[in-house]
Amino acid sequence: MILKSFWLEDISILIRHLKSVTNHLNDLKIKLQLANEQVDIVSTINQANYAFYHNRLKSYKSFEKDDKVIVLAPGSTHKIYARWTSPSIIVEKRSAHSYLVPISDNSVQHIHANKVRRLNLNRVIYQTEMDFGDIENTPIKTYSK
Repeated sequence: MILKSFWLEDISILIRHLKSVTNHLNDLKIKLQLANEQVDIVSTINQANYAFYHNRLKSYKSFEKDDKVIVLAPGSTHKIYARWTSPSIIVEKRSAHSYLVPISDNSVQHIHANKVRRLNLNRVIYQTEMDFGDIENTPIKTYSK
């Protein structure tokens, strides 16, 4: 009760036999305030360091309207069994990290950028196609005995 009253400054320091206790509580209060200030300074510095090292190799995804993407969607009721769905097109960019993407059941979902990947199409080039110029065959290494 004395401690609570002292910290709330409701107690007058006129009681003689509590003088040493009040000095101790006053010193404790000052030390706790100093410790609190030091913790605030150290925690802000450490938080900035943690954020810097966490984000140093981070590359943010950004997509534009009509970009072809694939979406990570649950394949069943289990969270672990998510699969990359067939190609979709970005309908709208809602914010820096969220997009509207049509899904297979003819609805449009609001999806975060972490669940979207750009679609990289790997095509087969035929020798009759003229768009790519002269196409050289891949050399085959043969072994002789």
